[in-house]
Amino acid sequence: RMKAMPQNPGVQAWGAIALATSYSSPHTKAKHKDSLLLSSVHTILSALTVLIEDIEVVKEGMDALLMLTTKHQHHLSPHNSHYNNNNNYARDDDSEPLVQIEACSAIAMQGGIPILLSTLTQHPLTQHLQQTGLCLLRQLLRASPGNNRMKAALTSSFGIEITIKAIFTHGITSSNNADSGYYRILEDGCMLLWSLGFQHSDNLQRIHVGGGAGAILAGMESAMQEQEEDKEEREINNKRNERVQGNALGALHTLSFHPGIRSGLRDNGGMECVLKAMSLHPHSASVQERACGALATLVVRDEQMSNSSSGDVVVMLLDGQ
Repeated sequence: RMKAMPQNPGVQAWGAIALATSYSSPHTKAKHKDSLLLSSVHTILSALTVLIEDIEVVKEGMDALLMLTTKHQHHLSPHNSHYNNNNNYARDDDSEPLVQIEACSAIAMQGGIPILLSTLTQHPLTQHLQQTGLCLLRQLLRASPGNNRMKAALTSSFGIEITIKAIFTHGITSSNNADSGYYRILEDGCMLLWSLGFQHSDNLQRIHVGGGAGAILAGMESAMQEQEEDKEEREINNKRNERVQGNALGALHTLSFHPGIRSGLRDNGGMECVLKAMSLHPHSASVQERACGALATLVVRDEQMSNSSSGDVVVMLLDGQ
């Protein structure tokens, strides 16, 4: 039906969800899974291409692809109250969403990465779409760690710049979006920049030019402020904040190998932000470890760091242990 009516938004939107649901259904026979997956991905990507300006089609199509790439799919629907309340994408605990490697491979092999990035470019102000898109891109990278071809596909279609823009636009909270999913956008955005910048000087330069480190710092400070103000949901926000700070610190560690980024972080409160993250999460091993890594690149590699600042860092490092 979707192939017969490619211009019909309703058919394309609900057809995408139906395909993803059928694939995950226990009633679908195993021998049909592979062909159903390939045809589903192809049809959904075609719908995103043909009807890229139709926001409802795009939302349902992106949600369907996220369902396909994540194993615990019964929590993924944006119409599910758990999803809306916690912005967790299949996270009932602190674990990562489980990746459906076959679906990620199918999306990549069928040219899905440029289509996803084009979709995000077309709808930069739609927060739900940016949230789903960054999570999808992160899933694709997690499905094939170290895959330089996957990273090249992302960077050649301006994935770095799109990620930075999403963080600046949606990953920094304000007084009127406290219930939004900015935590997830910031968390996934930091992880994407961390992965794309790792041991890649050209990507680090693009992140530097695009203001990626500044976006991460602004997001970290915003998340810290949200935690301080929201006393009633402190425990929930603390777990979210811990994941955000952990990914952000890991990203800062990698990005600060670039001399321009390292200098900019020192001049714009990067040291103070790292120290504050450590003090807010003294019992989080991941936050403490990644913060130490960030401090090492910011301080140990800087011969002009003042003695007083270095002393403050040593004290905090000892406290973190």
